[in-house]
Amino acid sequence: MYFTPQVCAGLRPTDYERLKSTVFKPTMPKPPPVPTDAELSYEAALAELEALVARMDSGEMPLNDLLAGYQRGAVLLNLCRQKLGSVEQQIKQLDAANDSPRAD
Repeated sequence: MYFTPQVCAGLRPTDYERLKSTVFKPTMPKPPPVPTDAELSYEAALAELEALVARMDSGEMPLNDLLAGYQRGAVLLNLCRQKLGSVEQQIKQLDAANDSPRAD
């Protein structure tokens, strides 16, 4: 059965809109959520950065895309540096804890 305005002539406009919005909803699944920059792992950020650099080096990107790519690359580079810095700090703390003399 099709819900056309003629079929739904006896319904109030709000009923027709509610019926139309529930019956004719698209059934495509929602795409998975895109992780924010903070949620990206080091490996994922590095892979995206490497792919971006390869696209930029190919010489096939328009000028506007190059600018956007450069900006995205700067964000990814900063994210990679932050994550590496955090890991380096943790390693230094572990080394300091292992190097401290123990009271036996």
